[in-house]
Amino acid sequence: MSAASPQDKVFVLKIMFGGQVDAFDYHYFGWNEMLLLDALTGAGFSSRVRVPSFDLFDDTSCFQPFGFPISLNVVAKK
Repeated sequence: MSAASPQDKVFVLKIMFGGQVDAFDYHYFGWNEMLLLDALTGAGFSSRVRVPSFDLFDDTSCFQPFGFPISLNVVAKK
């Protein structure tokens, strides 16, 4: 994402952490794949697989504004 403009980077940060326009639009932690998989392992999950989509409903979990996904879609099993 190094070629992204500053405006593009702010756009992604707002998606990650909420636009912070009201009390319900805040996200307090930003996961990356390593942190999430380590946390799941620590919680006793033995199977952790990143998937492109859950296909449950129309949301932004498959959103790729710059050609790559911005969501960590993971299926974990104990």
